[in-house]
Amino acid sequence: MSRLLRAGAWAAIVALAASNILLALTPLDVSIPPTVGADRANKSLTPLIVRPSAEGVELSELAEVRQRPLFSQSRRPHVAAPEQQAAAITRAATRTNPDELRLAGVIRFQARRRALIEWSGNPDGVWVDEGAVHAGWRVARINDAEVRLEAGGQVHHLPLRQP
Repeated sequence: MSRLLRAGAWAAIVALAASNILLALTPLDVSIPPTVGADRANKSLTPLIVRPSAEGVELSELAEVRQRPLFSQSRRPHVAAPEQQAAAITRAATRTNPDELRLAGVIRFQARRRALIEWSGNPDGVWVDEGAVHAGWRVARINDAEVRLEAGGQVHHLPLRQP
């Protein structure tokens, strides 16, 4: 019986060695995937990466970020100062031409939907929720293929931009 066990052990060792050699000889693709803008020839494989620019931001402007840590149980929603709210209302009152707006993406998470809207003034885009007012337009509805915008009795549909 011990002779049979020894033969089985040697067979297992040889099989493991053979698989290790095959794995070692298998080529692996370790190249860095292309980023947005690097290769526009194959847009279907290029992921959309949105990177907000921190250039020109002073540390003093980030004080609220330090006061409201991201993963803290004590974190509370931001409450804008009255002058910031007035500025936001003024910005919302100036309506952007809807032909300048482009729907770059839609995210669905549970019951919440968000849309990434770009325009010539902000090519990086802005994420908006249903019901939000942006560029003078209220985001009335977000679905998988388009966003419905409403303002002053006008309705505009932004179709999802094809890659």
